[in-house]
Amino acid sequence: MADAADDGCCPPGAAPAAPAQSLFPTALNGGVSTLPSGLRLYSMNPAAAQTAALSGLDGSLDLAAGLNRTEDDEESWDVSAVVVAYDIYGFDAGRSKLVCDVLAAAGHVAVLPDFFSGDSCEGEACAEMGKVPWITKQADWGKVGAQLREEVLPFLQERGATKVGILGICWGSVSRAGCSCCRRRRC
Repeated sequence: MADAADDGCCPPGAAPAAPAQSLFPTALNGGVSTLPSGLRLYSMNPAAAQTAALSGLDGSLDLAAGLNRTEDDEESWDVSAVVVAYDIYGFDAGRSKLVCDVLAAAGHVAVLPDFFSGDSCEGEACAEMGKVPWITKQADWGKVGAQLREEVLPFLQERGATKVGILGICWGSVSRAGCSCCRRRRC
């Protein structure tokens, strides 16, 4: 089996790209929304995750156990959210949506913005430009930061999020690093 380093992106010995979501034995529990700007988001909330059972390797695994809240536990009523930023393979590849489901099952609102607008490093634009120029273009913090500030954060705040974290997977670390420079936000 070839490793991910064969494509010139990842370090030697890295695991190959994960297969497309549709190849996973696990049913995804979230849904895709399109914001007024056209940005697509895969999202999953804890309330839905409490009743969802995700398939594990050994059958059914309920990741939502222990998420019951009581009125006496005021801090548990704070809504935390996690923005998952995927790798260069994009919105429909790998395990990024499943990561959102697992985070939601752990009690967080989880969203996966489609920063590449349906494209990936395996798409035509990348083939025409070359991988490094394509990745560099996608890493434009002006564009990614604006999408986070003007679209993703308001989406989460409308759903009651009081705390937001960012999980960057490979390329997605660009959004995490960029956000860490924002003085008004904690990442």
